[in-house]
Amino acid sequence: MKAPDVAMACDSLTRWVCTILQEEFDEANMNSGEEPVMLFNRRFKTYEALLEYEAVKRGRLKGLKEGRRKGLRQGMQQGIQQGMQQGMQQGRVEGLQQALHALLAGRNATLPAELAEKVAGADAAQLSAWIEALGDGRDPAQVFTAA
Repeated sequence: MKAPDVAMACDSLTRWVCTILQEEFDEANMNSGEEPVMLFNRRFKTYEALLEYEAVKRGRLKGLKEGRRKGLRQGMQQGIQQGMQQGMQQGRVEGLQQALHALLAGRNATLPAELAEKVAGADAAQLSAWIEALGDGRDPAQVFTAA
């Protein structure tokens, strides 16, 4: 390489190193003519300061990684717990629906389509109330028209 090419490459490399150091050390007011060694020396007065900086940086990265792992684990546990609760509630509703249909079948009563939809969309409290009313001997027509 000729001397002018070397000078251009050196300037380019210096600007690149300065840019990287600015990003790394958050030095917004760095003069592009400032040598990278001067920036390093301004940032870290001693070798121990550099070691401390690197240790803090490693600790921060380790903490972020651990925090993500714990957050993921906690989120999975909460998701499983909510899924189990929803599944148990759905199972309870389905069981109450079956019990209601069994009570009606025992009385040779059939549900019209609109009431069957009402039963399918009812919550556990409503199903329990209907079952209790039928268990007390009330007429199915009364039970479902009152609701």
